[in-house]
Amino acid sequence: MLNKRGATLTELVIVMAVVGIMSVMVVSFTILCNSWVTLGIKRYNAVRDSQLFSKSYHQFVTQHDVAGSVFSVSNDGRELKAVVIEDGVEKAYAISFDYENKTLRFIIDNEIESDSYIPIDDIDDVSFGLVQGTATSKPMIYASLEYTFVTPGKKVQEQERSYKTVISLRMANSDNNSGD
Repeated sequence: MLNKRGATLTELVIVMAVVGIMSVMVVSFTILCNSWVTLGIKRYNAVRDSQLFSKSYHQFVTQHDVAGSVFSVSNDGRELKAVVIEDGVEKAYAISFDYENKTLRFIIDNEIESDSYIPIDDIDDVSFGLVQGTATSKPMIYASLEYTFVTPGKKVQEQERSYKTVISLRMANSDNNSGD
């Protein structure tokens, strides 16, 4: 009689095949989950940066929207300027988006404040605009934010999707020229 102490070659091959199939499933699931988590983090950061921008933008406009102030937008749309008369002296304030460094900057009399950089890394572009009012309505100023996500698609193809958000505020006075 033969003494069976080990597994046959067939049994070993079957076990190795099952372990291989399960390993491929685990790795595929991990890669898929990683892409969805990365997308979720990117969306969260874009929403956070959008809220931070919105708060800074709103604070800038409301702080400088006083009697006698005049708002204007640069030709490229990257800078919003407010000229305010303080104690009989004209003072220029600006908020601008630095496209290369992805930061929001605050400027007083054409000098950038040293500690006024707000990083908004997940926003791809910011543009400001000015809509002139009518006889019955005040002018409106707006900011447009653009951000892009790369979303996993079907059959392992990634799709790039761009989103735009527009934030608008009413204000008292505007420069009819709306360009520097």
